[in-house]
Amino acid sequence: MNSSAKIGIGEHVDCLGTIGQPIGAYEDNGSNTAYSPTSNKLEIKTTDYGLTCSFKHDLGKGQARLIAGGSLLDFEGTQERQSYLYATAALQGAYAGLDPNGVANIEFSDTTSSWRIGAAYEIPEIAFRAMVLYNSKYDLDLSGEIDTTNYGTTTSGVYDITASTQIPQSLELKVQSGINQKTIAFGHIKWQDWSELQSIVISPFTSATPTTANPTSTVALEPFFQDGLTITAGLGRKLTDNFSLASSLTWDRATSTTTGTQTASWRLNTGIKTTISENLEFTLGGAVGYFESGKSEQNANAIDRGSNISYDFDGEWFQAVSTSLKLKF
Repeated sequence: MNSSAKIGIGEHVDCLGTIGQPIGAYEDNGSNTAYSPTSNKLEIKTTDYGLTCSFKHDLGKGQARLIAGGSLLDFEGTQERQSYLYATAALQGAYAGLDPNGVANIEFSDTTSSWRIGAAYEIPEIAFRAMVLYNSKYDLDLSGEIDTTNYGTTTSGVYDITASTQIPQSLELKVQSGINQKTIAFGHIKWQDWSELQSIVISPFTSATPTTANPTSTVALEPFFQDGLTITAGLGRKLTDNFSLASSLTWDRATSTTTGTQTASWRLNTGIKTTISENLEFTLGGAVGYFESGKSEQNANAIDRGSNISYDFDGEWFQAVSTSLKLKF
């Protein structure tokens, strides 16, 4: 759930305060599957508190804006992972003492910050607006505990752990323009540097020289991401003084490479907005889309042997519904 409030300060400054959940994840792979040595369950929750202000200046036929702001982010994550399954007789000796059905629980958290800067230009007469916005990365120095009491290892117990990672920097461009009196066209491109997330080592549960060939390597989160790229194009149409309709098509390259199920997707979005009163707007939206099929393969750069798994998965259709209420005062 996201909420925001905008306030004007004089004639030239506008500020927007936001509370949202920009990053989140939940997966439940179950136990005794190919993926369970890496993750039976994973949940990530974030809450972002942001403030962004713009300074407006008349320029030519329109107005230019300089945009700047910052955010404070609370990050929490939990993971449940199963002991290594004995895939071959040779591995049974290497993993002697591990209970294949044992489960370890990991909890970690951090509070961090980031900043943003951008610029915009708008010509209200033709409903034109262009904006470019850069968001810096969030550096995460995670701390928490790992509970291996039920893992069946010789190091069974509860231990303090640390890990370092980031929510990567991003750059986005938004453009819209009127194409006749009642219709606008719009587009959006966003790039995010997710390839920075490869192997996220959890200390102290790693060997001195972790390699694929070293079965004593233990715990790391290894997404092996590629950069994210999202492209959206659409049209908006004013139907009456109180109703307007918009529809768009989005392609998302997604981030999975050799591991994971975050494959490329197509999504068709449609929404209708109604002006209830001078100060109140209600929007109802829906979406239908398709995730492409894919497969996971072993990665030679894996630190955690549990990440070296192989599986295939089919494509899947999905649907979504959303609502929003905008109050002006």
